[in-house]
Amino acid sequence: MKSLKGRTIILGLVLIMAVSLLPSSVVAYSSNSSLLSITHADYGDLDDDGADDDVITEARIGSLTGFPEFIICTVTFTLTLPSGANYTTDVVICGIYDVVDLTIEWYDHATESGWYKIHAEMESVTMLWEFSADAYVIFDPPEEGPPGTPWVRVLVNNQVPFW
Repeated sequence: MKSLKGRTIILGLVLIMAVSLLPSSVVAYSSNSSLLSITHADYGDLDDDGADDDVITEARIGSLTGFPEFIICTVTFTLTLPSGANYTTDVVICGIYDVVDLTIEWYDHATESGWYKIHAEMESVTMLWEFSADAYVIFDPPEEGPPGTPWVRVLVNNQVPFW
C-alpha cells in the first residue's frame, strides 16, 4: 500500500508539472505595439506604370518575450478602399526571431480618392505561448488612379532562420 501511495503522489506531481507547461493564451490588443505595428503606409508608383496607384505598407512583428524564439506567426493584412472594397493577403512566418520587418506592396490598388485603411491581425504560437495583436493605419492618397489588375508582393526585410 505504501508504494502505491508514493506512486500516486509522484504521478500527481508529474501531471501538475505537465499541465503547467502547456501553452496558455496571452492576448495583446493594440493599434501599435511591440508585437505588431504598421510603421509606414503611403502610395506611389511602385511598378513604374506612370500612375501613383500603388500602396506600400511596412510592418514590424515582434516576439512576446523580446528575445529570439521559435514562432509560428500568421498575419492577415487587409487594405480597405474608401468605397469599402477590401483586399486581403496572408503572411505566414515560421522560424526563430525576435523581430521581423515586412514590406507589403499593393500594386494598382489606390484607384479611389478618399481615406484608405490598412488593418493587420496577427496570431502567433511559440513553444509556451499563444498571443495575438492587431494594428491599423488610415491614410489618404490624393486622387484617383487608372484601373489595373490589383496584386500584392510581400518582402521579408531580414533573414528568419528556421532552425
